[in-house]
Amino acid sequence: MQVTGITKTGVENQLAVEIFDIETVKTEIVQSIKNNDTLSLIDKVVDLYGDDVWFQSTKSIYDNYELYDLSKEELMVLGSLIIVSRFIP
Repeated sequence: MQVTGITKTGVENQLAVEIFDIETVKTEIVQSIKNNDTLSLIDKVVDLYGDDVWFQSTKSIYDNYELYDLSKEELMVLGSLIIVSRFIP
């Protein structure tokens, strides 16, 4: 979706805005973990949705792991992804 606005200096700007549901992102992360397909997961999510969405999603999944039926091993994978993502510039 394109949004047009005028800055304080009177310059007209067009911005591309993407609207998404964070639950979709969380589902994508959980499915990748369950399918053992996490090699480029961090890059993929961050490139598509940004750092904040990655951190909000992974924190929510980790805090509510029972809702996502994650095994201990899958929870450890999620924890590792969270730790690794903190060191990626």
